[in-house]
Amino acid sequence: MEIPGFLRKQFICSRDGKVAGGVYMWQTLDAAERFYSGDWLDGIRARYGTEPRITYFETVALADRASGYAGALEDARLSILSSTRARRRSASKSSIARLS
Repeated sequence: MEIPGFLRKQFICSRDGKVAGGVYMWQTLDAAERFYSGDWLDGIRARYGTEPRITYFETVALADRASGYAGALEDARLSILSSTRARRRSASKSSIARLS
Protein backbone atom coordinates (compact mmCIF):
# COMPACT_ATOMS: atom_id res chain seq x y z
CA MET A 1 0.00 0.00 0.00
CA GLU A 2 1.33 3.39 -0.95
CA ILE A 3 -0.37 5.64 1.60
CA PRO A 4 1.99 8.28 3.04
CA GLY A 5 2.61 7.71 6.76
CA PHE A 6 0.54 4.51 6.99
CA LEU A 7 2.11 1.74 9.09
CA ARG A 8 -0.56 -0.90 9.74
CA LYS A 9 -4.24 -1.67 10.21
CA GLN A 10 -6.00 -4.27 12.32
CA PHE A 11 -9.54 -5.12 11.20
CA ILE A 12 -11.95 -5.53 14.12
CA CYS A 13 -15.49 -6.84 14.43
CA SER A 14 -17.83 -7.56 17.35
CA ARG A 15 -18.83 -11.19 17.84
CA ASP A 16 -22.39 -10.48 16.71
CA GLY A 17 -21.13 -8.82 13.51
CA LYS A 18 -23.05 -5.59 14.06
CA VAL A 19 -20.01 -3.43 14.80
CA ALA A 20 -16.81 -3.44 12.76
CA GLY A 21 -13.94 -1.11 12.11
CA GLY A 22 -10.18 -0.82 12.25
CA VAL A 23 -7.24 0.15 14.38
CA TYR A 24 -4.74 2.05 12.26
CA MET A 25 -1.14 2.99 13.09
CA TRP A 26 0.35 6.11 11.46
CA GLN A 27 3.76 7.76 11.59
CA THR A 28 2.22 11.18 12.32
CA LEU A 29 -1.07 12.81 13.18
CA ASP A 30 -0.72 14.95 10.04
CA ALA A 31 -0.54 11.83 7.83
CA ALA A 32 -3.67 10.40 9.47
CA GLU A 33 -5.63 13.63 9.16
CA ARG A 34 -4.70 13.99 5.47
CA PHE A 35 -5.89 10.45 4.76
CA TYR A 36 -9.16 10.79 6.67
CA SER A 37 -10.10 14.08 5.00
CA GLY A 38 -9.66 12.96 1.39
CA ASP A 39 -11.07 10.25 -0.84
CA TRP A 40 -11.37 7.87 2.14
CA LEU A 41 -13.95 10.14 3.81
CA ASP A 42 -15.96 10.51 0.60
CA GLY A 43 -15.94 6.72 0.19
CA ILE A 44 -17.22 6.13 3.73
CA ARG A 45 -20.05 8.60 3.23
CA ALA A 46 -21.00 7.03 -0.11
CA ARG A 47 -20.85 3.40 1.07
CA TYR A 48 -22.40 3.72 4.52
CA GLY A 49 -24.37 6.97 4.41
CA THR A 50 -22.89 8.32 7.62
CA GLU A 51 -19.95 10.16 9.15
CA PRO A 52 -17.09 8.08 10.58
CA ARG A 53 -16.29 8.06 14.29
CA ILE A 54 -12.54 8.48 14.72
CA THR A 55 -10.60 8.57 18.01
CA TYR A 56 -6.87 9.37 18.12
CA PHE A 57 -4.45 7.76 20.58
CA GLU A 58 -0.66 7.82 21.07
CA THR A 59 1.06 4.42 21.07
CA VAL A 60 3.83 4.57 23.66
CA ALA A 61 4.75 0.86 23.85
CA LEU A 62 4.26 -2.21 21.71
CA ALA A 63 4.32 -5.97 22.25
CA ASP A 64 4.48 -7.80 18.91
CA ARG A 65 4.90 -11.55 18.80
CA ALA A 66 5.55 -11.65 15.04
CA SER A 67 8.59 -9.37 15.23
CA GLY A 68 9.60 -10.37 18.75
CA TYR A 69 9.60 -6.73 19.85
CA ALA A 70 8.24 -5.67 23.22
CA GLY A 71 8.89 -2.28 24.78
CA ALA A 72 8.66 1.46 24.47
CA LEU A 73 8.70 3.12 21.06
CA GLU A 74 11.44 5.69 20.50
CA ASP A 75 8.96 8.00 18.87
CA ALA A 76 5.31 7.64 19.78
CA ARG A 77 3.14 6.38 16.94
CA LEU A 78 -0.37 7.51 16.36
CA SER A 79 -3.08 4.87 16.60
CA ILE A 80 -6.60 5.40 15.37
CA LEU A 81 -9.47 3.39 16.79
CA SER A 82 -12.84 3.34 15.15
CA SER A 83 -15.91 1.17 15.17
CA THR A 84 -18.96 0.96 12.96
CA ARG A 85 -22.37 -0.52 12.49
CA ALA A 86 -21.99 -3.23 9.90
CA ARG A 87 -25.35 -2.63 8.22
CA ARG A 88 -25.83 0.38 5.99
CA ARG A 89 -28.04 3.13 7.39
CA SER A 90 -29.59 6.13 5.71
CA ALA A 91 -27.64 9.36 5.85
CA SER A 92 -30.34 10.96 7.98
CA LYS A 93 -29.88 8.44 10.81
CA SER A 94 -27.12 8.69 13.37
CA SER A 95 -24.67 5.79 13.23
CA ILE A 96 -21.01 4.98 13.36
CA ALA A 97 -19.09 4.63 10.07
CA ARG A 98 -16.98 1.71 8.93
CA LEU A 99 -13.32 2.29 8.30
CA SER A 100 -12.02 0.56 5.23
